[in-house]
Amino acid sequence: MEDEVISAKIEINKTLSAGYFSIYRFHKFAEDIVRLPMDEVLKIFAMLLDEAENSIVFEMFDNANAFYTKTMYFLPTGNNETSCSFDRKQRLSECRDTSYLYNQDVYALLPDDFKIEVGYEGNPFKELFFRLETVLAASMVASNAMLQEGQIKLQIVGQRSIDYAFKIDDVEGKGK
Repeated sequence: MEDEVISAKIEINKTLSAGYFSIYRFHKFAEDIVRLPMDEVLKIFAMLLDEAENSIVFEMFDNANAFYTKTMYFLPTGNNETSCSFDRKQRLSECRDTSYLYNQDVYALLPDDFKIEVGYEGNPFKELFFRLETVLAASMVASNAMLQEGQIKLQIVGQRSIDYAFKIDDVEGKGK
């Protein structure tokens, strides 16, 4: 019998269960997310937060370091202590009243969703979350904004109108 090479592709579709999302290999998960274009990352987290409604707990089975934003908790398994007093739906409503993101149905996100409240040194999401927070904050201060094809287009209307457009993957930042 000859040596045969067999290739297999396995796809695992994860779902949210009661606001929890299990992560068995955190650094691989982070590596895969960080490698994606930012607009895809925004879509993924928008979908998860929409399904969870107010907050998500990412239960990490191989990472003892915890970090969290106002709406997302990355906690080691067994640490279920969350105190989410942040009303995400109310904040989304307030933001929709004062600014306009054309495709808010796809990107129902807030800068608060990515602002790391408690973190740790070496967090692989630190830079990405800061960049996402920056893009979303810019869309909230603009009079009109649109995320499309990897770009954000901003319009600020006042005594003068100013238009900006840039690739969201080009946003830089290290966070604090």
